[in-house]
Amino acid sequence: MGKQICFYGTQIDVNNIIDIIHQKNGVVIDGTGTVLSKTELNSIADWYYSESHFGGNKFYITKQEFLPYHHTKTTKKSIKEFPFEVIEFSLCTPSPAKVLDTSYVDARFTKEGFVVIDDSDEYHRLMNELMENPIYVCNPNYVENGFEHGRLWYSASCFDSNESIKNHKEVCGLYNSLSRYIRDHFKQTKDKFAYIGMDAYELYHQGRFIPCSGRNSIIVE
Repeated sequence: MGKQICFYGTQIDVNNIIDIIHQKNGVVIDGTGTVLSKTELNSIADWYYSESHFGGNKFYITKQEFLPYHHTKTTKKSIKEFPFEVIEFSLCTPSPAKVLDTSYVDARFTKEGFVVIDDSDEYHRLMNELMENPIYVCNPNYVENGFEHGRLWYSASCFDSNESIKNHKEVCGLYNSLSRYIRDHFKQTKDKFAYIGMDAYELYHQGRFIPCSGRNSIIVE
């Protein structure tokens, strides 16, 4: 059983979290176990930067003393996501781009469904009807200036060869410190789902950063 805290934040908000990580003798690493440089840390909240440099915006937090726990697979270093002393550090993801779906559908049919028609004449009649009466559907998950939440996730124990192993309390303490910082310095959303950093909160009031979950925007008071 793990524990998590979800958040919304800009690079400025993420920088504040990173400051706490470093104050607690922590480091941010990528999926290969490599410690991120200051230059990389200054850009990781940019989803496009992280996607092009790291293949995604999920990173990990650990303590300096636990870096040797990383193991080797073939010639490339990697980390096992859960058994090792890491905190998952996922950052916000922008909403999918708005897409205009111009494929032909009929109100009586489910898009991407299957219709079995034995009669050839009836099949062609229906197909002609579909071509004459298209319905244009916008991407239902699109939220203008929307961002999906990031999160910190940590498990105090793991299973190795079906044996439960407790992780070191130092990393658990680091998670607790980061979680406490977010609760104290970020603003909670109205539905209490997550917390939003103060820089993102200012942009929220300008309509430039909208917390969302799927097709639903989330209100912050």
